[in-house]
Amino acid sequence: MRIAYWTGYSPVFDAHTVVTEDWELPGGGWGSERSLAQMAVELVKRGHHVEIFCWRSRPLPTMNALDFDVVIVQRYLNYWLYEECKQVPTVFWQHDVRPLTGYENTVFYEDGKQTYANLVEGGLCSKTVTLTPSHTYGMMQHYNIPHHHFNEIGHGLDAPKLDTSGIEKVKNRMVWISGWNRGLCSALEVINKIDPEKHGKISFHIYGHQAEYEDDDNAPYPGRTFRFFDWRTPSLRQLVEESPHDIELFGYVSDEEIEKAWAECDILLYPTDFVETYCICALEAQRAGCFIIASELGSMPHTIGDRGVLIPKRGAEGVDMEHNDYISVVARTLETYMDNPELTLPYREAGKAWAGEQTLENKADEWEALLESVIKADQEKKSRN
Repeated sequence: MRIAYWTGYSPVFDAHTVVTEDWELPGGGWGSERSLAQMAVELVKRGHHVEIFCWRSRPLPTMNALDFDVVIVQRYLNYWLYEECKQVPTVFWQHDVRPLTGYENTVFYEDGKQTYANLVEGGLCSKTVTLTPSHTYGMMQHYNIPHHHFNEIGHGLDAPKLDTSGIEKVKNRMVWISGWNRGLCSALEVINKIDPEKHGKISFHIYGHQAEYEDDDNAPYPGRTFRFFDWRTPSLRQLVEESPHDIELFGYVSDEEIEKAWAECDILLYPTDFVETYCICALEAQRAGCFIIASELGSMPHTIGDRGVLIPKRGAEGVDMEHNDYISVVARTLETYMDNPELTLPYREAGKAWAGEQTLENKADEWEALLESVIKADQEKKSRN
């Protein structure tokens, strides 16, 4: 197959890339870009031709859809606004909570709600790939699109680069590798409620710190500095400085160092307010045998499910809990499992087994089958006409 990725998501991609078997995404990217890049390479290794076109880079690329058998559009409806419709089968990879429309200050009415539905109904969007069932049903509730239009293909993990078989867990070691705006402050609030004299001292390693931008008005997004959270009460700076536990800050590090961090990590504490559409860090944590306590939000019931402990952010009456009450509930839960580590073993084993199946190779099988079916259906439709 000749496959084109159309992305307007992030300038981490060059304007145009012909993917090779040894190509790597410059700078590594964030979660979904990295997943896209790894899948592109895996498809090339299987003999397919793949090119990536990015409309957030300069100079703008030129793409002729007729050069390809299928086009995969990454979450931006603007593809149909900026490209000529040439009746090439198109798959919409929707890995966010909603399709994005803004590009060069151009937006669609109501975030493209009716536009998206019209594209599907008119046959211009062959399939939409979501990450989990909760993601699919969220899309169905917001957009008037039937269930059969969606396919669910989660993220897959590449083979580890580091042999971690000889690395042991560090008791009460926790790590934070996700975006700092996805609940880092809440995690620290929980940790700071734990009495180290009663339950043991926590070693919390935080990755991604951009120390060179501290107190800099021009700190880049997402601004992984204390300053970025100084508006908060208590601020991130205060939470770290006043913690009775051992908090260490690290910058951006290599994949091998992250794998070592996961191997040493005992517990992933993830009390996020962010509505995750998947949560790759939870997948990585499960593969490493970590015990997980997280918010029951978004796709967490699928990505973690009963392989970890999920804390609802609503009370018995279905009313949203006050923030401080929620933090207290999570802290009490954490204390229970810190005091009784044997209770975490079934979760760790189940998580490791499940994550072991979520490989890049298995996900490429699913993508390959989907793309082949979309191309075949398009050819049959054209032959009938």
